[in-house]
Amino acid sequence: KQWYQRRVAITAGNKEDYLKKELELERIRYEESVAALSRNQEDLRKREIKITSLEKDNDSMRKKIAELEEELRSLNQVRNDNQRLRDENAALIRVIGKLSRNPL
Repeated sequence: KQWYQRRVAITAGNKEDYLKKELELERIRYEESVAALSRNQEDLRKREIKITSLEKDNDSMRKKIAELEEELRSLNQVRNDNQRLRDENAALIRVIGKLSRNPL
């Protein structure tokens, strides 16, 4: 009977030690999970900041593209006007040449 009581006491002590170890392991897992969650939240915050920055850059580039497209339209208009003026100048030179050969 004494042997059985000691065995039960040892078993109970082992169970208590086992539960203490399990509790400690669960605390460690919990702390690791909290640390991982903190890292993930920090990563998310950094990514949100990066996205905001990229969105601003994107808006800025869209505005620049619109400005350059407008400049290109203006440049094309200037080229067309320049060509029209060259044609008119050539026509005027021809008229002046004819008038100088055949005075009125």
